[in-house]
Amino acid sequence: IPSELGLLKIIYVMRLQKNKLTGSIPAELASLTTLTFLTVHRNDLRGKVGNAFCQTNMEIRADCKWPDPEIECDCCFCFSDDRPLAEYTGERDCKDTAKTL
Repeated sequence: IPSELGLLKIIYVMRLQKNKLTGSIPAELASLTTLTFLTVHRNDLRGKVGNAFCQTNMEIRADCKWPDPEIECDCCFCFSDDRPLAEYTGERDCKDTAKTL
């Protein structure tokens, strides 16, 4: 994901799921004050989503389901690649294996 996307002036939704993206989620995206919905699940992204994201009103959906997270995130809705989307319940605690989206 190019860090230059953080320079956008107005963007409300960024849906990047299921695109075979690699690398990490750039910290610059946390500065997008109009962005309210970011989906990056079902990619090959790795790393930690910084606290700056957790200070925003942004809803983030990522592959952070424990015990084997691809993304470390304390404020994301978490997905796991081994479950169909229809089974997700909408919980937001990524470190509790009983709660997933």
